[in-house]
Amino acid sequence: MPAAYIQANTNGRLHSAHEPSLSPLNRGFLYGDAVYEVWRTYHGVIFAWEEHWRRLERSAAALHFDLPAARATMLAEITRTVAAFRAEARFDGEVYIRLQVTRGGGSIGLDPALADRPDFVLLAQPCPAVSPE
Repeated sequence: MPAAYIQANTNGRLHSAHEPSLSPLNRGFLYGDAVYEVWRTYHGVIFAWEEHWRRLERSAAALHFDLPAARATMLAEITRTVAAFRAEARFDGEVYIRLQVTRGGGSIGLDPALADRPDFVLLAQPCPAVSPE
């Protein structure tokens, strides 16, 4: 049975999540040098957008790296990614959204200054059903 479709958006490029998208030299792969946040929709609306975005900002600041886009720009990317997922998967239910931000790629080495620029990967898929119990 094929896996359910998951929509990805890597630095603005929409694609299937089953396609590679970041270099193996990305610090997220090499050192776990990344932050992430997860949202879900309720009735098609992103739940607790502001609270989760502020937590993502605090997480990135704690690691001393910048997010790759401003709040409004990233919200537009999320909206675009969810729309692409809904169209490709022909899905109108609730959506799980994951945003992972890494410090970026660059030369191998422990110095974070070797990173070139932050990268992001967005994922959109059906929100897992939770049992009423």
